[in-house]
Amino acid sequence: MTTCDEVWADDSTVLCNDGHVLEIFGRVDGRRFHLVLQRPKIEVIERKRSTRVVITAIHSSSAFDCDPARADDVRAFAARLAAALP
Repeated sequence: MTTCDEVWADDSTVLCNDGHVLEIFGRVDGRRFHLVLQRPKIEVIERKRSTRVVITAIHSSSAFDCDPARADDVRAFAARLAAALP
């Protein structure tokens, strides 16, 4: 069984990396990014009124609001994902 590294971006959105695919769960537009083929990158952007998670990848992207109190957790997840990319 594969373990999944995951982080909650807000009360209803979780990002999960199983070593092959980065997935976003809990959103109407749930997404999957293949790590080798798409090489996703996660950024947390803080603005005056909102904190956004932006995922860019080859031929795809996604952006959504993040709970500001969880921004550091998402950044740590992003660093682990970047370190795990081949």
